[in-house]
Amino acid sequence: MQGKAATVQVMRLVESTYFPLEVEKAKVQLRSAGLDRARESFVRSVIDSLVYGYFEGGTGLRGRQQVIVAIRAMAELYPNVCEPRIRRALNSLGRTVQDALQGFFFGLLKGYQRTWDLLEADNRDRVREVLRQSSDEIAQYAIPIALDYLDLQDTCAERLKRLPLKELVVVAQMSKHPMVIEAGVNLYCSSKSFIDANVNYKVVEPSIDDLSPAQIRRILVATIAESADLLGAHSFRAFCVHVYQHERLPRAEIIDTLKENGGEWIARDLTRGADGTSPF
Repeated sequence: MQGKAATVQVMRLVESTYFPLEVEKAKVQLRSAGLDRARESFVRSVIDSLVYGYFEGGTGLRGRQQVIVAIRAMAELYPNVCEPRIRRALNSLGRTVQDALQGFFFGLLKGYQRTWDLLEADNRDRVREVLRQSSDEIAQYAIPIALDYLDLQDTCAERLKRLPLKELVVVAQMSKHPMVIEAGVNLYCSSKSFIDANVNYKVVEPSIDDLSPAQIRRILVATIAESADLLGAHSFRAFCVHVYQHERLPRAEIIDTLKENGGEWIARDLTRGADGTSPF
């Protein structure tokens, strides 16, 4: 089978619920569909249909993860043919696709990382603006992807500052990027009530083992240094227990810091012996 009919057959394969989400397995499927030592015209037809289908196709193609996997598989099977076609298609789509579909570029940035390199300057600026103006619901998923790209990090930093707590928690669960961790520490250390502290801690907790020593020290002294209301929060006690048990700082330093910053009762609990006695 050749020509348009062969391309349609490949699109049906990719549309299938059973098309694999692993690139190597996708290659096997595509080769079996006629793309093993295929003619260049066939390869061009398939890759064009995939890229345009991802943005403008029917429900079986538009915005689906299977299509991104197929694009990457094709690009690895036939890089010299596919990459110029992908570049051409992406830059054309960036200038013409509906605003509501511009967010699909973030799916490609995640699944096919060559996307950013293939975009021309005006389309890169457009992606930045899509991120800047994105709704909170979209931003919570776009930011963890965009943080992997140096050229998008300034926009991520600005967008993180405007992200509500609910969505910031989602970002923290998806990314351990230093920018996200710092945003969580900033928020926790700004807590003005123990209720706020317990809620804000949801942004810190996913990355507690990735905090730097300086960030741990900052949280331990935030009650005095930043007027944060942490001492009455169960989240602060849980934080202290974790860093103490895992020796994220020297234990003696943790105890001394707590005693110097109003946390004597937490320090006493941390050092209480099995018999219930305390050394101070």
